[in-house]
Amino acid sequence: NDNIKKSQILQKNLKSILNTKQNTTIEICSSLKGDNISNIHKIIIDFFKEKTKTKEFIENRKNQKILWIEKKIKNQIIQDFYNKKEIKEKIKELYLKIEKNKFNFQNEINKIIKLYKS
Repeated sequence: NDNIKKSQILQKNLKSILNTKQNTTIEICSSLKGDNISNIHKIIIDFFKEKTKTKEFIENRKNQKILWIEKKIKNQIIQDFYNKKEIKEKIKELYLKIEKNKFNFQNEINKIIKLYKS
């Protein structure tokens, strides 16, 4: 009962926030009781059908996948870089040089990049 009240308040707040969007539907449901699940399912199906008519949904999905791939590749490269034993050691050395203020910034970075590429 308390969850129903909370969801109704949230529904009202979302409706007021999104009232400028046309075709925005805010519904509440209960997976525990099965209340309104079929209506939510219909809303999702209708939304999908509407978006696929204009190819907007498919285009957005394609762009999302491209971004995910690029992010995954970048994250993997960064992880590989920092997991390389030689790189870790060189970075520790660099930190020590920084503490002693005995380093040329660009020169040290170039050494680390060169080490990574080798």
